[in-house]
Amino acid sequence: MRPRHLLLATIVIFLLMGPVESLAARYVSADLQNRLSILIAATACFSLVPLAAASRGANISNALKAGWPAAAFIGLALISASWSLLPGKTILYSMQAGFAVAAAIALVSMLRWPELLGAIAIAAFAITIISALLIPVGGLMDEIHIGAFRGVYPEKNRAAEVFCLGALAAAGMGMQRRNFLWLIPAACMAVSVYFTQSTTSLIAVLLGLGILVACEIVRNRPVMLLLSLWIGITLVAGAVIVAIVHPEQLYTLAGDNTTLTGRSDIWPAIIRRIQAHPLTGLGYGAFWDEANIGREWLWQEINFQAFNAHNSWLEVWLGIGIAGVLLQAWFMLRTIAMSITSLFAQDDMRRMALPLMLAILVMSISESIIGGPEGPVWLVFLLIGTMAPMNREAPVTQPR
Repeated sequence: MRPRHLLLATIVIFLLMGPVESLAARYVSADLQNRLSILIAATACFSLVPLAAASRGANISNALKAGWPAAAFIGLALISASWSLLPGKTILYSMQAGFAVAAAIALVSMLRWPELLGAIAIAAFAITIISALLIPVGGLMDEIHIGAFRGVYPEKNRAAEVFCLGALAAAGMGMQRRNFLWLIPAACMAVSVYFTQSTTSLIAVLLGLGILVACEIVRNRPVMLLLSLWIGITLVAGAVIVAIVHPEQLYTLAGDNTTLTGRSDIWPAIIRRIQAHPLTGLGYGAFWDEANIGREWLWQEINFQAFNAHNSWLEVWLGIGIAGVLLQAWFMLRTIAMSITSLFAQDDMRRMALPLMLAILVMSISESIIGGPEGPVWLVFLLIGTMAPMNREAPVTQPR
């Protein structure tokens, strides 16, 4: 790994994961949350793009080609201002998401796989340490999920998502580089997920760690890979059957209730609004803005306040229509497919994208975490999804 590139990536990823604005909103003013988010994303964009062009100009074109679905997604978001409920807000949210996409593409063009994964792991671990230090002074939730570990963030789910992705990145670095010191922060972050009381993120980190181990076992062994896929499909099918036949017992084991913490009320209400505009949506980021009276009507319908769809795919569909969902799905499926095919290569770190992307897929079912305009999972989604199609590198397997 190149220390300067690792340091740069760590700082950028740390800032874009949002701990600074979350703490400022908590301890200074709530108005700083959105303002600092946009400011940090814009600063990262306008700093990294020229730096990438100067230092790794040849890779910029490759990164742009790899990141075309994300760029097209932003273009569609901007176009949605022409039919948006709140055109001005849609343009603002689209610009913020565009800054994140541009920063991610520029950063990826300068990095190698070990530097990218290492930066994600170190940035997430730094957030974990700061979060632990905040436990006596606001690091635990004091309403709704009282006592849940939220760390630097406003609520537990975002903290859990950062800890989950950080644990998987650190574990991947430990296995790939045969430096098991990486497993110490991986274990700390995985345990932190448990204390957030986020069931979805706990499932995601356990699934991701299991897939990471399985990838190392079946690598370069086509027969073992096919056997593992067959076993995995069988287990998933069995889990789906159990969830359909005995959902109450499953929710009890997961520590949740049969309404999925209100999601079973939110989702039908969102679907009804999508059905009115399935092709175009209502405008990127417009529905959940406080200026939209339709949000108030939805709250009355479901009898509680919700600030997102609690499902990334419904969120995108509600905002920019079916085309946005297809772009996002292609971005994810392409990465997963390339990660699986990399298992047949001798040393292809694209396989490390598989546990991360599948963990993101699991979390995206119950949370609005991908599709922007900001957020740690959206950032990692962009970084991994852009890096995977660019090239195949043969990393050093021994620590330096």
